[in-house]
Amino acid sequence: MAAWEITGKHVLITGASAGIGKATALDLARRGAILTLAGRSESKTRQVIDEISEEGGAAGFLLVDLAAPSSVKRASQEFLERGEPLHVLINNAGVGGTKGITAEGFELAFATNHLGHHLLTRWLEPSLIESSPARLIVVASSVHHNVKEVKWKSIQKRTSSLFGVPEYRTSKLANILDARLWAQQLEGTGVDVHIVHPGLVASEIWRDLPLPLRRMFAGKGQTIEEGARTSIWAATNPDLEGVSGGYYGNQAEKRISDLAADVELTDLMWKRTEQWLADWLPPG
Repeated sequence: MAAWEITGKHVLITGASAGIGKATALDLARRGAILTLAGRSESKTRQVIDEISEEGGAAGFLLVDLAAPSSVKRASQEFLERGEPLHVLINNAGVGGTKGITAEGFELAFATNHLGHHLLTRWLEPSLIESSPARLIVVASSVHHNVKEVKWKSIQKRTSSLFGVPEYRTSKLANILDARLWAQQLEGTGVDVHIVHPGLVASEIWRDLPLPLRRMFAGKGQTIEEGARTSIWAATNPDLEGVSGGYYGNQAEKRISDLAADVELTDLMWKRTEQWLADWLPPG
């Protein structure tokens, strides 16, 4: 058996009711992983769980709305109370091209894609460490290269752009900043952090965009299965054991933007994120 083998390992994936998350879940289940599929639509996720069960795999459901920190806290506590190990956490869920503001006053894409996943990871960090060797996989995007600066005021108001694309890009930059700091904080614990870019994918994430824009973003992209390959590779590749903090696309290491590599911005994003989520963070 390889040093790292996914068979029998417990994997939690967010946003696995459709798209890349579903394709990732189905593939890992076929490889023998034991899955927890976390999402806000139980009916859609149950369909995926049924499909996994029909193929002889094992999967369960965890209800969570990543845009609502109280929901993330409750779901995290529920998972921890189950007493199951956690060998792989895949922060996959996301929204794009969707406008809105959360009840807590945060731009919808930023809250869902970044804040929710940060809070989930903070709660599940002890489980990852206790289950090590383990992996944290963060699904980001190459669109972070288009962000020239973080507009902090825009994070705490309703989506202001016409189609929510700049806000989505900022959330993906925040994912990378967060993952890079997680790699530092988890150094020596046996938990490796891998950041992945799936590429342009004909996914449901852009379903709220007008059809012409939806075609521009995803119409000429990869299939969902192709888009899931790098996430699957990051979860299963034995050569990545002991390697942490890398950014990968098409199963190969890629370069992050200068902004994503900015140490001061990385620290500031973490500090502000912790301040924004202070009421829902785990004790200590």
